[in-house]
Amino acid sequence: MVVGKTRNLREIPKGYLAVYVGDEMQRYVIPAIYLSFPDFSVLMESVAEEFGYEQEGGLRIPCEEEEFQEILLRCFEKHRIMKKKKSAKRK
Repeated sequence: MVVGKTRNLREIPKGYLAVYVGDEMQRYVIPAIYLSFPDFSVLMESVAEEFGYEQEGGLRIPCEEEEFQEILLRCFEKHRIMKKKKSAKRK
């Protein structure tokens, strides 16, 4: 599955989650592992400050969509590197 904007509410495979970003509340489906990356930790702190720890519905992230896309790119690259290292260790 490609990380990015989605329209179909049922397009959330196992290991992924939907988040809503920006003023327009754009929906993104991202790998859940991204939540453990440092870039996302900063975002999650802003989520807690803005909305608290008990949100109902989808996870809303209070940042501009462009900033979120930059963070997604960094997380994608880190995840790709992690997977590459993991597969190299198996050989």
